[in-house]
Amino acid sequence: MIAHLANRSFIVGRIPTLLKVGLVTTLLKHPGLDTSDYKNFRPIINLTTDSKIFERLALALLKPHIVSSPNYCPLQSEYRSAHSTETALVKMVDDILGCMDSGSVAVVLGLDISAAFDTVFHQTLLGRLELEFGIHGVSPEGSVLGPILFTTYIAPIGRLIEQHGMHYHKYADDTQLYTSLTVPAD
Repeated sequence: MIAHLANRSFIVGRIPTLLKVGLVTTLLKHPGLDTSDYKNFRPIINLTTDSKIFERLALALLKPHIVSSPNYCPLQSEYRSAHSTETALVKMVDDILGCMDSGSVAVVLGLDISAAFDTVFHQTLLGRLELEFGIHGVSPEGSVLGPILFTTYIAPIGRLIEQHGMHYHKYADDTQLYTSLTVPAD
């Protein structure tokens, strides 16, 4: 019964309304923020078990397609097999040590775009899924899908950084930009 309902939902692109019901609680985004301002809270939705099963099935279908796409950022170390914070750090440290070995100075700039999770323009996301990842027709939805969809949303950032001759590495919503500078001899 659940398999039939899940398959039908994926075909039509809609999850039954009953499975979208959940308990909404709020969580302060960062300690110390003003608790009287609603913008400082993030809604957390506790969904039913059936809803979570549907989302996990959708993720299992969607993730391999996205991650294997040539447009998926090759320097994104989360949401893919055999990549982690450790692989991100090893890559960056190796690049920075190579820079230092050549007598240059490494400059690193860390970008935390976690607030961008709250400002995703859905039409842009849908366009990016279609144009860059070949996903069209019915649109995906669900909280479990959020992180992998966000990486598709920010996928062009890597190409933009490379166009300016810089190195980078991404882990979820964190992007580390780094470059080498030659220090003039005194």
